Amino acid sequence: MFLWNTFTDDTVPPENSLLWVQALMQHKVPVEFHMYGRGGHGLSLANRLTDNQDHTGIQEECQSWIDLAETWLRNI
Repeated sequence: MFLWNTFTDDTVPPENSLLWVQALMQHKVPVEFHMYGRGGHGLSLANRLTDNQDHTGIQEECQSWIDLAETWLRNI
């Protein structure tokens, strides 16, 4: 499982992701988790292709999840 979240997500609290990661680890499910410092919920690619109407969907620091996930997938 590859999972990422933002510390300021107001829909899914970061604690939920941490609990999920902990449960995956307990069940020996391979997991990689990344917590970004800021960003809302549902950023998708976090770039202009998936931006929203109020233009808060672009978070450059979160865009790295795509490359991280690709690397993780190659190595599992």
